[in-house]
Amino acid sequence: MGTTVKLWLSLLFSLTLLSEPGLATTFNPVQPGATNYRASQGPVACGAGFCTTTLVPPGVGSLTPNQATALTSTFDAQFPGFSYAYGGAINALTWNITTYQAVNTGTNAGANFALNLTPAGSVPANAHWVQWVTDNYNITGMNGTDTAAAKGPGQPEDTIDGSYKSTTYAGSPFYDVFPPGDPNAFNTTPPIFSDSPRRPEPTAANPVINWDAWLFLVSAPQTQANAGNNPLVQVTFYDGANWGWQATYSATAPLPSTWILMFAGLGIFGFTMRRRSTPAPA
Repeated sequence: MGTTVKLWLSLLFSLTLLSEPGLATTFNPVQPGATNYRASQGPVACGAGFCTTTLVPPGVGSLTPNQATALTSTFDAQFPGFSYAYGGAINALTWNITTYQAVNTGTNAGANFALNLTPAGSVPANAHWVQWVTDNYNITGMNGTDTAAAKGPGQPEDTIDGSYKSTTYAGSPFYDVFPPGDPNAFNTTPPIFSDSPRRPEPTAANPVINWDAWLFLVSAPQTQANAGNNPLVQVTFYDGANWGWQATYSATAPLPSTWILMFAGLGIFGFTMRRRSTPAPA
């Protein structure tokens, strides 16, 4: 992913071709600059080396059309029985980013992310969150249409975040819907969202962990698909945000930036003094 904020111009789904003029999600504050913002954390000792987590992208961005086809196949494979529509950008809504922090403890890497939508009265009825995650440390056993993928470091993961909340793929695809009595349930219903993904630290064998999320605001008349697929439950997609992180492993501790600047300064000073002490040719 690039660091430039991306525009979400259209969303193409398998049953619908919908487009709209150029509109961008409004973020507050303009990223980076969230109240609790930390672009990177580390290096910290991890195993036999040192690990660092960095936000990627460093500023939260809106979504792009080229994500739609892959999202559709992932959604259909894990949660059949839904149809899709694009409701257009909700210009009145502002996505207030309150937390965006890289995290590295020496045991786990990840990030903390939180936002709220204002004004709450502009949030559509029956609103939910859909979060699509891709990474290279599979913990769900899902990778797009492959719902029995290998788990572990170095294994690709492509999943609708929330699929682990159901014992069947026909459960709810919405991030904020938990089975009754689920101890993992927490308040993240629109207009509020929060997430704190974690993975074990990278290693010399798997030195880079990438974790990317595409968060959509959606509305749907019910939280689970019709078992008979007649009629299909329609999910209407609105604005979205792109956020994520990368964790890297190094066998040696990287030099702090102040040391690098100091050594560079000493090198320039030495070169200058050498030139001054060199006698001019006769």
